[in-house]
Amino acid sequence: PTLPDSIKGNPFPQIFIDGKHEPELAYFVFTKKQEPITNVQHNYWDPDTRDFKEIVQYAELAEKQISKYKKNSFLFVRYAYQAARLYLFGQEYAKSIAIYEKYLQPIKGNDAILNWALSNYAGAVRKNGDGAKAAYLFSRLFTASPERRVLAYANFHYITASDTEIFQYVTNAADNFNINAIIGFGTGDRTMKYLNTCYKLDPANTVNAVLLGREVNKIEGDMNESFYIGYGENYNYYSRNEDKNSVKQHLDSLRNFALMLYQDKKYTQPQLGLITAAYLSWMNKENDLAKKYLAQVKENDLNAKLGDQYQITA
Repeated sequence: PTLPDSIKGNPFPQIFIDGKHEPELAYFVFTKKQEPITNVQHNYWDPDTRDFKEIVQYAELAEKQISKYKKNSFLFVRYAYQAARLYLFGQEYAKSIAIYEKYLQPIKGNDAILNWALSNYAGAVRKNGDGAKAAYLFSRLFTASPERRVLAYANFHYITASDTEIFQYVTNAADNFNINAIIGFGTGDRTMKYLNTCYKLDPANTVNAVLLGREVNKIEGDMNESFYIGYGENYNYYSRNEDKNSVKQHLDSLRNFALMLYQDKKYTQPQLGLITAAYLSWMNKENDLAKKYLAQVKENDLNAKLGDQYQITA
Protein backbone atom coordinates (compact mmCIF):
# COMPACT_ATOMS: atom_id res chain seq x y z
CA PRO A 1 0.00 0.00 0.00
CA THR A 2 1.03 3.59 -0.59
CA LEU A 3 0.68 6.45 1.85
CA PRO A 4 -1.01 9.79 1.10
CA ASP A 5 1.34 12.66 0.32
CA SER A 6 0.49 14.31 3.63
CA ILE A 7 2.18 11.52 5.64
CA LYS A 8 4.50 9.97 3.07
CA GLY A 9 7.53 11.57 4.72
CA ASN A 10 6.54 10.42 8.23
CA PRO A 11 8.52 7.30 9.26
CA PHE A 12 5.95 6.29 11.91
CA PRO A 13 3.19 5.06 9.54
CA GLN A 14 5.80 3.63 7.16
CA ILE A 15 6.85 0.94 9.63
CA PHE A 16 3.25 -0.30 9.80
CA ILE A 17 3.08 -1.09 6.09
CA ASP A 18 6.54 -2.53 5.55
CA GLY A 19 5.47 -6.03 6.64
CA LYS A 20 8.25 -6.26 9.23
CA HIS A 21 6.50 -4.83 12.28
CA GLU A 22 3.28 -6.81 12.68
CA PRO A 23 3.57 -7.12 16.51
CA GLU A 24 4.10 -3.36 16.86
CA LEU A 25 1.12 -2.71 14.58
CA ALA A 26 -1.03 -5.07 16.68
CA TYR A 27 -0.05 -3.21 19.84
CA PHE A 28 -0.86 0.15 18.24
CA VAL A 29 -4.29 -1.13 17.14
CA PHE A 30 -4.90 -2.48 20.65
CA THR A 31 -4.20 0.89 22.25
CA LYS A 32 -6.50 2.68 19.82
CA LYS A 33 -9.35 0.21 20.39
CA GLN A 34 -9.36 0.63 24.17
CA GLU A 35 -8.87 4.39 24.05
CA PRO A 36 -12.59 5.31 23.67
CA ILE A 37 -13.62 3.33 26.76
CA THR A 38 -10.81 4.51 29.04
CA ASN A 39 -10.39 8.17 28.07
CA VAL A 40 -13.90 9.14 29.13
CA GLN A 41 -14.65 12.54 30.65
CA HIS A 42 -16.32 11.91 33.98
CA ASN A 43 -18.11 14.39 36.22
CA TYR A 44 -18.73 13.26 39.80
CA TRP A 45 -22.13 14.94 39.68
CA ASP A 46 -23.28 12.72 36.81
CA PRO A 47 -23.80 8.95 36.53
CA ASP A 48 -20.61 7.06 35.64
CA THR A 49 -20.96 5.84 32.05
CA ARG A 50 -17.74 3.81 31.95
CA ASP A 51 -18.08 0.11 31.18
CA PHE A 52 -15.75 -1.43 33.78
CA LYS A 53 -16.41 -4.97 32.58
CA GLU A 54 -15.23 -4.10 29.07
CA ILE A 55 -12.15 -2.32 30.45
CA VAL A 56 -11.23 -5.44 32.44
CA GLN A 57 -11.62 -7.55 29.29
CA TYR A 58 -9.02 -5.38 27.57
CA ALA A 59 -6.78 -5.69 30.64
CA GLU A 60 -7.01 -9.47 30.36
CA LEU A 61 -6.11 -9.31 26.65
CA ALA A 62 -3.04 -7.21 27.46
CA GLU A 63 -2.01 -9.56 30.26
CA LYS A 64 -2.10 -12.56 27.89
CA GLN A 65 0.29 -10.79 25.51
CA ILE A 66 3.04 -10.07 28.07
CA SER A 67 4.64 -13.52 28.13
CA LYS A 68 4.78 -13.69 24.31
CA TYR A 69 7.69 -11.24 24.25
CA LYS A 70 11.22 -11.28 25.55
CA LYS A 71 11.52 -10.13 29.15
CA ASN A 72 11.91 -6.34 29.48
CA SER A 73 11.60 -5.85 25.70
CA PHE A 74 9.66 -2.95 24.19
CA LEU A 75 6.37 -4.84 23.81
CA PHE A 76 6.81 -6.81 27.05
CA VAL A 77 6.97 -3.54 29.00
CA ARG A 78 4.13 -1.91 27.10
CA TYR A 79 1.67 -4.76 27.40
CA ALA A 80 2.51 -5.03 31.12
CA TYR A 81 1.95 -1.30 31.45
CA GLN A 82 -1.40 -1.52 29.64
CA ALA A 83 -2.56 -4.50 31.70
CA ALA A 84 -1.77 -2.77 35.02
CA ARG A 85 -3.29 0.49 33.79
CA LEU A 86 -6.49 -1.13 32.51
CA TYR A 87 -7.00 -3.19 35.66
CA LEU A 88 -6.69 0.07 37.62
CA PHE A 89 -9.26 1.79 35.39
CA GLY A 90 -11.48 -1.29 35.65
CA GLN A 91 -11.36 -1.04 39.46
CA GLU A 92 -9.53 -4.36 39.82
CA TYR A 93 -6.91 -2.82 42.07
CA ALA A 94 -5.33 -6.01 43.44
CA LYS A 95 -4.79 -7.32 39.91
CA SER A 96 -3.26 -4.02 38.82
CA ILE A 97 -0.86 -4.16 41.79
CA ALA A 98 0.06 -7.78 41.03
CA ILE A 99 0.87 -7.04 37.37
CA TYR A 100 3.10 -4.11 38.30
CA GLU A 101 4.96 -5.99 41.02
CA LYS A 102 5.52 -9.07 38.85
CA TYR A 103 6.53 -7.51 35.54
CA LEU A 104 7.41 -3.83 35.95
CA GLN A 105 8.78 -3.31 39.45
CA PRO A 106 11.92 -5.42 38.81
CA ILE A 107 12.92 -3.33 35.77
CA LYS A 108 15.65 -0.78 36.44
CA GLY A 109 15.93 2.47 34.51
CA ASN A 110 14.47 5.92 34.04
CA ASP A 111 12.26 5.35 30.99
CA ALA A 112 9.18 7.56 31.07
CA ILE A 113 6.85 4.58 30.79
CA LEU A 114 8.24 3.15 34.04
CA ASN A 115 7.33 6.39 35.81
CA TRP A 116 3.86 6.29 34.25
CA ALA A 117 3.55 2.74 35.54
CA LEU A 118 4.69 3.84 39.01
CA SER A 119 1.99 6.53 38.91
CA ASN A 120 -0.70 3.93 38.19
CA TYR A 121 0.74 1.58 40.82
CA ALA A 122 0.59 4.29 43.47
CA GLY A 123 -3.01 5.00 42.47
CA ALA A 124 -3.95 1.32 42.69
CA VAL A 125 -2.30 0.99 46.12
CA ARG A 126 -4.21 4.05 47.30
CA LYS A 127 -7.53 2.75 45.96
CA ASN A 128 -6.79 -0.62 47.56
CA GLY A 129 -6.73 1.04 50.98
CA ASP A 130 -3.03 1.50 51.81
CA GLY A 131 -2.77 5.27 52.01
CA ALA A 132 0.64 5.49 53.70
CA LYS A 133 2.34 3.25 51.15
CA ALA A 134 0.65 5.13 48.31
CA ALA A 135 1.92 8.43 49.71
CA TYR A 136 5.44 6.98 49.82
CA LEU A 137 5.10 5.89 46.17
CA PHE A 138 3.80 9.30 45.11
CA SER A 139 6.81 10.90 46.82
CA ARG A 140 9.08 8.76 44.61
CA LEU A 141 7.10 9.85 41.55
CA PHE A 142 7.37 13.51 42.59
CA THR A 143 11.16 13.36 42.34
CA ALA A 144 11.51 10.96 39.41
CA SER A 145 8.95 12.32 36.95
CA PRO A 146 8.65 16.08 36.32
CA GLU A 147 5.71 15.52 33.94
CA ARG A 148 3.79 13.74 36.73
CA ARG A 149 4.96 16.05 39.53
CA VAL A 150 1.67 17.95 39.89
CA LEU A 151 -0.30 14.68 39.95
CA ALA A 152 2.08 13.18 42.52
CA TYR A 153 1.94 16.29 44.72
CA ALA A 154 -1.86 16.46 44.64
CA ASN A 155 -2.33 12.78 45.45
CA PHE A 156 0.26 12.82 48.23
CA HIS A 157 -1.57 15.63 49.99
CA TYR A 158 -5.03 14.12 49.39
CA ILE A 159 -3.98 11.11 51.46
CA THR A 160 -4.64 11.26 55.19
CA ALA A 161 -1.55 9.50 56.55
CA SER A 162 0.86 10.78 59.16
CA ASP A 163 4.51 11.51 58.37
CA THR A 164 5.49 8.67 60.71
CA GLU A 165 3.32 6.20 58.78
CA ILE A 166 4.84 7.31 55.48
CA PHE A 167 8.45 7.30 56.69
CA GLN A 168 8.14 3.65 57.76
CA TYR A 169 8.62 2.72 54.08
CA VAL A 170 12.00 4.45 53.85
CA THR A 171 14.77 1.98 53.00
CA ASN A 172 17.51 4.29 51.69
CA ALA A 173 18.63 7.91 51.34
CA ALA A 174 16.68 8.34 48.10
CA ASP A 175 13.40 7.46 49.85
CA ASN A 176 14.23 9.88 52.65
CA PHE A 177 14.97 12.58 50.08
CA ASN A 178 11.72 12.00 48.19
CA ILE A 179 9.46 12.24 51.22
CA ASN A 180 11.22 15.31 52.63
CA ALA A 181 11.03 16.97 49.19
CA ILE A 182 7.29 16.54 48.71
CA ILE A 183 6.49 17.51 52.31
CA GLY A 184 8.76 20.54 52.02
CA PHE A 185 7.17 21.69 48.80
CA GLY A 186 3.75 21.58 50.43
CA THR A 187 4.75 23.42 53.61
CA GLY A 188 3.36 26.94 53.72
CA ASP A 189 5.47 28.14 56.65
CA ARG A 190 8.95 29.57 56.13
CA THR A 191 11.43 26.80 56.92
CA MET A 192 14.91 25.63 55.99
CA LYS A 193 14.34 22.15 57.42
CA TYR A 194 13.37 20.28 54.26
CA LEU A 195 15.72 22.14 51.93
CA ASN A 196 18.69 21.49 54.22
CA THR A 197 17.75 17.83 54.67
CA CYS A 198 17.33 17.20 50.94
CA TYR A 199 20.56 18.97 50.04
CA LYS A 200 22.52 16.90 52.56
CA LEU A 201 20.99 13.69 51.21
CA ASP A 202 21.50 14.43 47.51
CA PRO A 203 23.10 17.82 46.69
CA ALA A 204 23.07 17.24 42.91
CA ASN A 205 19.34 16.52 42.68
CA THR A 206 17.46 19.14 40.63
CA VAL A 207 14.54 19.01 43.07
CA ASN A 208 16.72 21.09 45.39
CA ALA A 209 16.19 23.99 42.99
CA VAL A 210 12.42 23.46 43.22
CA LEU A 211 12.56 23.64 47.03
CA LEU A 212 14.87 26.67 46.91
CA GLY A 213 12.45 28.43 44.57
CA ARG A 214 9.56 27.57 46.89
CA GLU A 215 11.24 29.32 49.83
CA VAL A 216 12.09 32.34 47.64
CA ASN A 217 8.41 32.55 46.65
CA LYS A 218 7.41 32.71 50.32
CA ILE A 219 9.77 35.64 50.88
CA GLU A 220 8.39 37.38 47.78
CA GLY A 221 4.89 37.15 49.24
CA ASP A 222 6.00 38.28 52.69
CA MET A 223 8.07 41.25 51.56
CA ASN A 224 5.68 42.70 49.00
CA GLU A 225 4.08 45.89 50.22
CA SER A 226 0.33 45.78 50.80
CA PHE A 227 -1.67 46.66 47.72
CA TYR A 228 -4.96 48.34 48.60
CA ILE A 229 -7.93 48.01 46.27
CA GLY A 230 -10.29 50.57 47.76
CA TYR A 231 -11.77 48.93 50.83
CA GLY A 232 -9.58 50.60 53.41
CA GLU A 233 -6.59 49.25 55.26
CA ASN A 234 -8.34 46.05 56.31
CA TYR A 235 -8.41 44.73 52.72
CA ASN A 236 -5.27 44.11 50.75
CA TYR A 237 -4.05 41.79 48.02
CA TYR A 238 -1.02 40.57 49.96
CA SER A 239 -1.60 39.58 53.54
CA ARG A 240 -0.06 42.07 55.95
CA ASN A 241 3.05 40.74 57.62
CA GLU A 242 3.96 42.74 60.68
CA ASP A 243 6.91 40.53 61.66
CA LYS A 244 9.43 41.68 59.07
CA ASN A 245 12.38 40.66 61.25
CA SER A 246 11.56 36.96 61.02
CA VAL A 247 11.13 37.30 57.25
CA LYS A 248 14.55 38.91 56.92
CA GLN A 249 16.09 36.26 59.14
CA HIS A 250 14.71 33.64 56.77
CA LEU A 251 16.03 35.65 53.83
CA ASP A 252 19.51 35.65 55.39
CA SER A 253 19.36 31.90 56.00
CA LEU A 254 18.21 31.25 52.45
CA ARG A 255 20.89 33.51 51.00
CA ASN A 256 23.56 31.71 53.04
CA PHE A 257 22.25 28.42 51.70
CA ALA A 258 22.35 29.74 48.11
CA LEU A 259 25.95 30.86 48.53
CA MET A 260 26.85 27.46 50.01
CA LEU A 261 25.25 25.78 46.99
CA TYR A 262 27.47 27.91 44.74
CA GLN A 263 30.64 27.30 46.74
CA ASP A 264 30.13 23.54 47.17
CA LYS A 265 29.89 22.99 43.39
CA LYS A 266 27.89 19.81 44.07
CA TYR A 267 24.71 20.96 42.35
CA THR A 268 24.45 20.57 38.56
CA GLN A 269 24.20 24.34 38.04
CA PRO A 270 25.97 25.86 41.07
CA GLN A 271 25.64 29.40 39.74
CA LEU A 272 21.96 29.16 40.63
CA GLY A 273 23.23 30.01 44.11
CA LEU A 274 24.77 33.31 42.96
CA ILE A 275 21.68 34.35 41.02
CA THR A 276 19.42 33.46 43.96
CA ALA A 277 21.63 35.37 46.41
CA ALA A 278 21.57 38.40 44.09
CA TYR A 279 17.78 38.29 43.79
CA LEU A 280 17.30 37.97 47.56
CA SER A 281 19.70 40.88 48.12
CA TRP A 282 17.76 43.01 45.65
CA MET A 283 14.49 42.19 47.45
CA ASN A 284 16.16 43.26 50.69
CA LYS A 285 17.18 46.56 49.02
CA GLU A 286 20.88 45.63 49.13
CA ASN A 287 21.56 46.60 45.53
CA ASP A 288 25.36 46.84 45.78
CA LEU A 289 25.52 43.33 47.24
CA ALA A 290 23.22 42.04 44.47
CA LYS A 291 25.52 43.54 41.83
CA LYS A 292 28.53 41.94 43.53
CA TYR A 293 26.97 38.46 43.23
CA LEU A 294 25.87 39.01 39.64
CA ALA A 295 29.37 40.15 38.67
CA GLN A 296 30.67 36.69 39.65
CA VAL A 297 28.29 34.85 37.33
CA LYS A 298 29.88 33.22 34.26
CA GLU A 299 27.03 33.63 31.82
CA ASN A 300 28.45 31.25 29.23
CA ASP A 301 28.28 28.38 31.72
CA LEU A 302 24.55 28.76 32.37
CA ASN A 303 21.93 26.51 30.83
CA ALA A 304 19.09 28.15 28.88
CA LYS A 305 16.61 28.43 31.76
CA LEU A 306 19.16 29.74 34.22
CA GLY A 307 20.45 32.13 31.56
CA ASP A 308 16.96 33.58 31.27
CA GLN A 309 16.76 33.97 35.04
CA TYR A 310 20.12 35.72 35.04
CA GLN A 311 18.92 38.19 32.40
CA ILE A 312 15.78 38.95 34.38
CA THR A 313 17.72 39.44 37.63
CA ALA A 314 20.50 41.49 36.04
